[in-house]
Amino acid sequence: MLLLLFLPFLLSYTSSAQQNRKKLANYIYEPYKQFLFEAKYDSAERKTHIYILMKVTDEFRDGGTGIEYLYFCEIPDTNKIRVDFAYNDTLKKCYNWNELTQAEANPKYIWLHPPRSHFHGLAAYYPFPEINIPIKIGKKYKRSDIIFHEPRLHGKMLCFSHKIKIGDLEKYRYKDLQIDVYRTSGQAESKLGKHSFYYLFNDQLGFVHWYYNLNDVETLELSLIGVY
Repeated sequence: MLLLLFLPFLLSYTSSAQQNRKKLANYIYEPYKQFLFEAKYDSAERKTHIYILMKVTDEFRDGGTGIEYLYFCEIPDTNKIRVDFAYNDTLKKCYNWNELTQAEANPKYIWLHPPRSHFHGLAAYYPFPEINIPIKIGKKYKRSDIIFHEPRLHGKMLCFSHKIKIGDLEKYRYKDLQIDVYRTSGQAESKLGKHSFYYLFNDQLGFVHWYYNLNDVETLELSLIGVY
């Protein structure tokens, strides 16, 4: 009898938890949202400071939602970004073509493809930005990759496996605010050398900061500066 009385409450609680997860997943990377990042690439050969606009489209790509990256040499007009999803200032763009890829947000996890076509392809050597829902502080896991015909190794195969951990909540400065973020970080070694990275995730803004490091010589840092 007690079980029968408790069952409706349990079902209600479970349903509410599932709805909250869906709301979190859909709220952050919903179609027609745009995320503007400041990107800093640094290597022994060159330094690059540009802006990347990530657009979330309403298209489905391989089970996920389509996203589009546009690269600007100068900061784009944020007022136009707010009112025009098709905004595309060719005068400020660094490249004549955009990068089309995807993100996936569901009640279990959120992940997205990073911008990988430029910066000597550095982001291709690291796991995608991802976070499980609910977020479990202290969780440890691995992500392995195999890249065939690796150009940096003259066409040889590259294998590596990152050891990853989700850290405690910490503070991060976004605009004039101090927001709570989860740090996901990892390390690996491969024929290219030592890899390390971290992602900072906020449950309202998504991934607000991405950092990649190869051998302490080549780095890429993306910082969110606006959502529209």
